[in-house]
Amino acid sequence: MIFDVKQTLHDKKLGPGSKPISIKQEVDAITRGPSRNSFRNQKASVNNHTKGRECYFCGGSYSTNHACPAKGKMCTQCKKPNHFARVCRSKKNVNTIDEETESFREAVDDQETIFLYAIDKGSGKDEALVPLTLNNQLSVNFKIDTGAQANVIPKNIFDKLDTKPNLQSTKQRLTSYCGARIPVIGTCDLTCSHKHIDLNLIKLVLNVNVEQTSIDEKYKSLFEGIGRLEGECNIHLKDGSIPTVYLARRVPEALKDKLQDELNRMERDRIIEKVTKPTEWVNSMVMIEKKNRTVRLCIDPVDFNKCIKRPYYPIPTLEDVTAKLHGAKVFSKMDARSGYWSLVLSATASEMTTFSTIYRRYRFLRMPFGLLSAQDEFQRRMEEAFEGLEGVAIIIDDILVYGANQEEHDERLQAVMERALEKGIKFNKDKCSFSASSVCYFGHVIGADGMKPDPEKPRAIEEMPRPQSREELLTLLGMLNYLAKYIPDLSTRNKSLRDILKCEPFSWSPENDQTQVELKQSIVSDISFFNYKSLNVELEVDASSHGLGANLCSDGEVVAYASRALSKTEQKYSQLEKELYAIVYGCKHFHHYLYGRHVNVITDHRPLETIVRNPIHKAPPRVQRLMLQLQPYDLHLQFQPGSEIPITDALSRLHLPDIDEKLATEIDVYVHQISRHLPKIFPASPNAL
Repeated sequence: MIFDVKQTLHDKKLGPGSKPISIKQEVDAITRGPSRNSFRNQKASVNNHTKGRECYFCGGSYSTNHACPAKGKMCTQCKKPNHFARVCRSKKNVNTIDEETESFREAVDDQETIFLYAIDKGSGKDEALVPLTLNNQLSVNFKIDTGAQANVIPKNIFDKLDTKPNLQSTKQRLTSYCGARIPVIGTCDLTCSHKHIDLNLIKLVLNVNVEQTSIDEKYKSLFEGIGRLEGECNIHLKDGSIPTVYLARRVPEALKDKLQDELNRMERDRIIEKVTKPTEWVNSMVMIEKKNRTVRLCIDPVDFNKCIKRPYYPIPTLEDVTAKLHGAKVFSKMDARSGYWSLVLSATASEMTTFSTIYRRYRFLRMPFGLLSAQDEFQRRMEEAFEGLEGVAIIIDDILVYGANQEEHDERLQAVMERALEKGIKFNKDKCSFSASSVCYFGHVIGADGMKPDPEKPRAIEEMPRPQSREELLTLLGMLNYLAKYIPDLSTRNKSLRDILKCEPFSWSPENDQTQVELKQSIVSDISFFNYKSLNVELEVDASSHGLGANLCSDGEVVAYASRALSKTEQKYSQLEKELYAIVYGCKHFHHYLYGRHVNVITDHRPLETIVRNPIHKAPPRVQRLMLQLQPYDLHLQFQPGSEIPITDALSRLHLPDIDEKLATEIDVYVHQISRHLPKIFPASPNAL
């Protein structure tokens, strides 16, 4: 796709009955310069108009009673009305293409925003399309658009060049005719030729997909608001279930206004409504202050979930999805926005979600977050919504569209978008990816070459730092012994490391670095794929004084490792809070693997077994926040001594230097919340308390 140099080519529309101008004639016109006489002579030789008076406003030749097509139109050259650019008297003569290119380059460099009047997929009908050769390598059909102010090509065309010129950064911004911002990744100079005629036109290379822009404009409503799927959802209770009623929890005075505002917003969006009549169920409300100082409201479903009958619905596995992807080369991924809130509850189910506040009782009209039946209901309803469409895979709120080529993919993507409009589904634009050669889907990278594990999975092992003490070396050796089945001839290969234990003081040599790298690579290269059909999924977690470690296993096989450092604030947590934090970290890190499954969590901290069985509202504030983040997961806590989980123990002690700022902020926001509302006699800084 090309957007021509302004003032160099004719407007696309000629006079009535005119014939298309050849590329040679266009180039000749550029070379001679767009003087009015040259246009007048060229029009006389190209167009077969009947003899008549030549119009000075449009350049055509008509009879005296013919209406001028330029009347009411705006000149793209001088921005004055009632004439076309090809006969504009304000033009400057141009001698050669090279001179025009240089002047254009200077003009563009001085311009902050460049406007493009069309970025769409050309149909080839009623459009000026020209086959050009880029750098004598690639032949591409370009669209001529004389109204554009820059020459551009999509990044996927640029990537097809065998020899690519260097891209230079630019501050220019591209804006389409409708005001949409188009991302620019850089500028370059390309040789464009047509039948051995040099044009030197290409200027900007865009990281923009043709379909992406059209989707953003055509389906703008799909990325706004909260969805609403057809039909209602019921909640079925186990026989003999005893309803529970909780009184409203007290709220600090400083947060009452925020609570009222959030309740009003949710009521206005028809997520909740007031309750005045008696109800058997009254759940506790939990309020969490977010980073932007707004609050999030949810219910504490611990007791309620124990009474819910789970409507088990088969959730597709990645193996089920990849079996359908044979021959697929183009992919798109969409994320359903506020997924559960798109499910409308029946009147009976809605009453069961009643919760108490300091003002009054409310009930959820949409499916609340954390209910045991939510994931199964949502999966079923999403599959029903897109039933019958080809090239579509759905796992919870992630939708994958694929095709063997661009045309097939585009047809399927459009069908999905139309169905989403029909069924009331909304998408999270920030988490969508359109028309890509590969996408990250449920923890794996899916592309034309098949499915690959996320490259971040083995990073905790690959980047494990070198031991700095005898104790850290013992930790490393313990992990290697536990993973001996992945390391051929381990006893011989780790001898140099074991010999260090015999030396005093502790000494680590460059040869030991090489040995450690080789042993870690042996582990990483044999990491297994996650078995989604396995009934035995385990998450081993551990926390040291300065780090967290997590290890995911499926059928006893190592799947992935994760570790991270604790910030200075987190290092001050109690050991119980650190161990619980390790579970939250493991669940968040391996969310795509664990969500919707029964998971055995292995920990070496026995007190956690008691803590997680108690009601959330009885826990200390920080523990309460951590436990709330675990509510979406089906977890069973199991104690094992640290000696039986050496991998996780090693990961927590020899952790990566990373600190999860987002997760840390979510946990510690309660501390900042208190500090903002402290009386003046207390210090404002949490560190000063």
